[in-house]
Amino acid sequence: MDGVIRTAVVTGKHPYDVPAFQRMWRELPGVDAYPQHLEEFASSPAATRAGYEVLVFFNFHQAIPTGEEVGGGSTKASRLEARLDARIKDAMAALGQTVQGILVLHHALLAWPGWERWSAVCGMADRSFGQVNCDRVRTLVLDADHPVTRGLSGWEMDDEIYEMGPPDQGCRILLGTDHPRSMRALAWVHDLGRSRVFVYQSGHDAKAFSNDSFRRVLASAIAWLAGRT
Repeated sequence: MDGVIRTAVVTGKHPYDVPAFQRMWRELPGVDAYPQHLEEFASSPAATRAGYEVLVFFNFHQAIPTGEEVGGGSTKASRLEARLDARIKDAMAALGQTVQGILVLHHALLAWPGWERWSAVCGMADRSFGQVNCDRVRTLVLDADHPVTRGLSGWEMDDEIYEMGPPDQGCRILLGTDHPRSMRALAWVHDLGRSRVFVYQSGHDAKAFSNDSFRRVLASAIAWLAGRT
C-alpha cells in the first residue's frame, strides 16, 4: 500500500482544457494518473483495468452501451463498433465488484442520461437538469468529519454549476453551495457494491483545475477511495 495511487482518468465526448487538466493530474500529490478515453479503458485487458486503485470518470457519453449493431447493415465497421460498445457495457457492469474506488467528476454526472446503471453509480436516480451556468461559486463544507473534508475550509472560485435536484437518500453530502442557480449538493459519497464512490459536481476548466482547494479535494478523495485514509 506504499507509494502513489495508480489512477485511471477516463475521458471522452466532451471538450476540456487538456493542458490545464493534465497538468493538474501531474502535480496532484500521491496520484499516478493515466488519462485515457473510455474506449481505450474498456478495450484494455481486464487485468490492466483491475490494476488501477481508483477510476475517475470525466466523460460525457450519451448513448447507452448495448453491444448491439446499429444501422441497417452488418458491415465490418458496425461489428467492430458493436464489439467496442459491448466492452464498454461490460466495463461499466464490473464497477462495484471490487474495492476499486470510483470518482464521478463534473460533466460525467450528466453522462448516459436515463441509464439506471450510471444513475446508481452517481447515487442520483433523478439526474434531470435545467440550465448549466458559469459563475462565481462559493463552496461550503457541510460535513467536516469525513476524511475527504477534514481540515478543509470553504472557498470561492469561478466554475460551472448545474440546476439539479439532490442525490439519493443514503448518500453522505460533504460539500455544497448556496448559489441560487446551482444544485445544493456539490460533493457526496456512497457505496456501490464493494466500491467507495465520490461524486464531485465541480471542475469545469482551468480556473478549477488550478485552484488549491479543488485540488486538495481531489487528492483527499482519491486517497480515501483507495483506502489510504
